[in-house]
Amino acid sequence: MDLYDESDPLDYENNGKNYFDARELFTSKGFYIPTLTAVPKGKEELAIENLDKIERISISHTNRKRLEPYFERLGVVIYIDIFNYYRFKYGRRVHDESLIREIGGQINVEGTVRQTIAKLRKKDPTLPTKTRYYDVRIDKNRPHEEVQDLNTLVLWCGRDEFPPRDGIITDIDEGRIHNNGRAFDIPPFQIKYSQIRRLCDISGVKITPEGIFNVLSVDRSDRCKTGRTDERVSPDDFNVLKRQQLKHLPIAPEMITWHYAELGTA
Repeated sequence: MDLYDESDPLDYENNGKNYFDARELFTSKGFYIPTLTAVPKGKEELAIENLDKIERISISHTNRKRLEPYFERLGVVIYIDIFNYYRFKYGRRVHDESLIREIGGQINVEGTVRQTIAKLRKKDPTLPTKTRYYDVRIDKNRPHEEVQDLNTLVLWCGRDEFPPRDGIITDIDEGRIHNNGRAFDIPPFQIKYSQIRRLCDISGVKITPEGIFNVLSVDRSDRCKTGRTDERVSPDDFNVLKRQQLKHLPIAPEMITWHYAELGTA
């Protein structure tokens, strides 16, 4: 069960209560309530106080600078992407380079970035001292080795565990820089909608002050680029349909069949 939709959960306030008060009403009755947040401005301390109740904190160019003073208390670790720097420098067979074996691929910053690089330069004096974070606005969706240059080391945020990308901290910018180009508008990486992973895999019912909605995950297409449909539900909408009637609905019949087969009701 989710208590929010298309908003940040930590934004919620009502009569002196916050999101975690609302979450407690449900978790105390055995419900699992996942919490994914980008930590809105002014909610930093609230997030820190409730880290054990948060599944994911998203870091990106939109909030990184503001959150940097809170990194240590939020459990955010800065990494230096040495692996892709050497991959840019030496090519794809970087695994064979003795330097990458000696220094490591993803370097956990200890102290400051400058202090960490100073230690690395004792092993490889050619390493640059200039750094920047991955930024999807600059790097677009190019492979990691294409956004490197020999004068800059690239940083990203993660968690102090292995693998560092699988913890509570997710660097949205770094995660979007990969070997597949943007799905719709950047050649030569254009691919078919059917090859694209759905943006959301949530199906169920959404209850809001505006009404009740049926939410269904679908394959992305020109008609539904978000991979999700929200249909308002009213008492007149409750009808028992036969399988052959599904083809007349605006959603692909196989998606409806798949959804209810998952629930064991198809």
